[in-house]
Amino acid sequence: MIFFLRPWAFGLFGLVAGVALLAAAHFRWKARTMKRLGDPALLRELMDPSTPRRLRLKAVVSVAALTVLVLALAGPRWGQNYREVRRKGSDVVVAVDLSASMLAEDIAPNRLTQAKRELGLLIEGLEGDRVGLVAFAGTAFLQCPLTLDRGAARSLLDLFEPDLIPAPGTDLAAALTTSLEAFPSGDSGYKAVVLLTDGEDHSGRLDAAVRRAVDDGAKIFPIGFGSPTGEVIPLRDAQGKVTDYKKDKNGKTVVSKMNEAALQDMADKTGGVYHRASNGEVEVDRLLDEIRGMKKKTLEDRMADHLRDRVAGPLAAALVLLLLEFLWPERSGHFRRLRWKAIAPSLLILFMPVIAGAMGRSPGVSEKVVRAWRERAEKNPQDPDAQWNLGQALFRNGDGAGAAQAFDRAKALFTDPMKKSAAAYNEGNALALAKKSDEALERYKEAMRLAPDDLDAKHNFEVLSRQEKKKGGGKGEKKEKKKQNSGADKKEASAAPQKPGTLSKEDAERILQAVARQEKEARRKVKMPPSKPRSEEDW
Repeated sequence: MIFFLRPWAFGLFGLVAGVALLAAAHFRWKARTMKRLGDPALLRELMDPSTPRRLRLKAVVSVAALTVLVLALAGPRWGQNYREVRRKGSDVVVAVDLSASMLAEDIAPNRLTQAKRELGLLIEGLEGDRVGLVAFAGTAFLQCPLTLDRGAARSLLDLFEPDLIPAPGTDLAAALTTSLEAFPSGDSGYKAVVLLTDGEDHSGRLDAAVRRAVDDGAKIFPIGFGSPTGEVIPLRDAQGKVTDYKKDKNGKTVVSKMNEAALQDMADKTGGVYHRASNGEVEVDRLLDEIRGMKKKTLEDRMADHLRDRVAGPLAAALVLLLLEFLWPERSGHFRRLRWKAIAPSLLILFMPVIAGAMGRSPGVSEKVVRAWRERAEKNPQDPDAQWNLGQALFRNGDGAGAAQAFDRAKALFTDPMKKSAAAYNEGNALALAKKSDEALERYKEAMRLAPDDLDAKHNFEVLSRQEKKKGGGKGEKKEKKKQNSGADKKEASAAPQKPGTLSKEDAERILQAVARQEKEARRKVKMPPSKPRSEEDW
């Protein structure tokens, strides 16, 4: 997707259109004037007949150059540009309670709103530390892996609503376990878990989770929301009006109480400090001071600048067009006098780097660079970034098999589903380069499962599938397979054809449905473990 830094610049296209109209009017006026000056046959004898055409061509090139300059002024931006960041700090995972009990209003306006406000202040204050986010209710999910990019973590605040977690209830043990799994293994003394919760727990496994935190060397810093005396949980309609109050299975109104004793106990056992939430948020400053007093280590992270400036391409194209308009002669025979055959290669060599940069070409990587990335990957086998960069270098040098292995290792090490999807997608490209089409198609499927909105993976899957079908066309085995297809598959195969190289919305949906069907059939053959019974408390 392309973004523009200055969209208002597109208004200048009206000025370009005005210049084009003036140029067209000028040529019409010039042609009528020439007819009035004398006999057309005599004028053709006196003038070069190709001159009017050359002048019009120069005008078209000038208007094209102005158009590209306006596009450059708009500031086109797209793509990703990763940069390495190193700092001294600690690892902090913040777990936010999104259960229904957090809607109690013993803290204005309610517990969850206050928790989100304090979460924003925490992210702002954790400068130099890596921060991760966990959302939990009846189960827990890692929403943001540990990162130095506070802007990425802050962008998730609006998602923290009660409907984010489908399982009702409150499972503090799952929140602690998920938070501890977000830390890198082997470190001790640099880990801090911040719990924003009312302390209610329906799991019955909280003591075991606290013991694991002690074993991992992680400190727990709970912030309790609510009051020990308790408060009812209002149920509101779309207009925000209270329609009823939360009731248990026996029809009694639920009174949610803050379990301050449990929060204090887990803080004492792990060496952390417990704080009670207040409207002044003074506890956030105290908590930040305690985290700053922890031991620090060197943190490394890769931050993505998603909007990369692409102004160089349009500027290079405009420069080439303006030079072409300047050098293009108005009379025939001009290039022969200037010995164009000697000048053209010089101009081509002079502007080849600019043209290549504008076209976005990526030259190969030197063996020295590949060797350096390979050594780093061997020294740091658990570093997914090193494996990723090695795969990129090998791919650009045409080593599809080696690149696929590197991307596969990076995919196994990444914890973020989006990064796993990107690694699977690149592994598919590398396998396609190595002529391993079947394996490439499986990697594209994996990328689509991890990131259903990845149109690049869908497109490559569709194109490679079409190529494989063409290779097998006309064979008796293919005809036999067609006879064995189910009615649903025949219906999909008879869909309206699309233009080569394009992927319609219907094609994308059909591909995803086919992948989902295959996964469903595979799951039927595997005996799945029984799911654990949910707690009857849904607040």
